[in-house]
Amino acid sequence: MTATKVTALTAATTVAANDLLYIVADPGGSPTSKKITQANFFANVVSNTKFSNTVTFANTTTFSRAITVANTITYSDNTVQNTAFTVTTAAFNPTFSTNTGNVLSVSTGTQTGSYTKIGKLCYFRVFVQFANSSYADGSGQYQIVLPFPSVATISIRGGTLHNTNTASIYHIGGVLDVDTNTTVMPLYYTGSTTDLAWKNTTPVGWQTGNTTHFDISGVYETTT
Repeated sequence: MTATKVTALTAATTVAANDLLYIVADPGGSPTSKKITQANFFANVVSNTKFSNTVTFANTTTFSRAITVANTITYSDNTVQNTAFTVTTAAFNPTFSTNTGNVLSVSTGTQTGSYTKIGKLCYFRVFVQFANSSYADGSGQYQIVLPFPSVATISIRGGTLHNTNTASIYHIGGVLDVDTNTTVMPLYYTGSTTDLAWKNTTPVGWQTGNTTHFDISGVYETTT
């Protein structure tokens, strides 16, 4: 068989699983020339592999190790997944107050907030314990302040007011209107026909001598 340089061989534009590749085994010890099928070669890549441009996987691909994607993944249906996310978990002050400016006066009562932010998605939870707390204002609507500005008007329905004095539970929701404010969320309770403003006297009178508490949680899209 006439010797032919590799560079002089006919170029291939596709490769099959049983096509052969030329390798030099053990180049640092006792180098020997060997062949390996394309399927076996890519089934046994053990070194770190970095792709500096767009990569397309035509079929099902299984990764047995961690994979890091610096920017985005685009699926066959053109759905784009942004992988350049920073995950942050922290506490925040929900500033439970009335819309007339009165902040919760805490004795043994507490108000806490926590959030987990993944990219522009913010998962938050607020808990307010009313034991021995007080308000000077009975006319203002209650509200909380979210940890980050919202990109759009949102409605959070996952809140409850637990009045342990009477063993009653009330549904509490929040509506944030970005045309008014991007972080302040007024709170409402469910009425017979519509949502009504949650205040000192409604849906239940202010209780300071028990462990009445309020909690709300939800997720929303932030501006940054």
